[in-house]
Formats: sequence, structure tokens, C-alpha cells
Amino acid sequence: RCNPVLAQFIVAEGFAPTAVEGPFAKAGLDPAFVASEEERVTRGYLRLRELSAAGVPITEYPLPEARARWQDPRGP
Repeated sequence: RCNPVLAQFIVAEGFAPTAVEGPFAKAGLDPAFVASEEERVTRGYLRLRELSAAGVPITEYPLPEARARWQDPRGP
């Protein structure tokens, strides 16, 4: 299950839209922030689905750019 506040930013085929009320509802947030979160959270959701379908371990979850930052000897 997804946290509803986070789930409201997932925009993917087969994922039912989640409505949130109150101060954390995306309808009341800055449109640029909402667009950025929709892109970021949807990518994470799709990555989890991809790993689940492939039987890949969760340690392979991070998106390539995140993994590259962690492997950089200068740190994140």
C-alpha cells in the first residue's frame, strides 16, 4: 500500500488516482511542485513495478542517477 499523500503524485496507467484532502492535497500546492513530484514519484513507482516483475532484489531499486550519486567517491 502507498501513503495517500505520496500516492496522489503517481500518474500511471493502471494506478487509480488518489484524492487527498487538507493541507497536503496536491490541488492546493504550487503547480510546478506538483508537476515535479508527479514525475519523480511516478518514476519511482514504475521502477518498483519493473523490479517486481523482473524478480530483481530491492537493492537494485534506486534509479540510475541516484545510484551514480551514491557510488561517487565525493559522496551524495
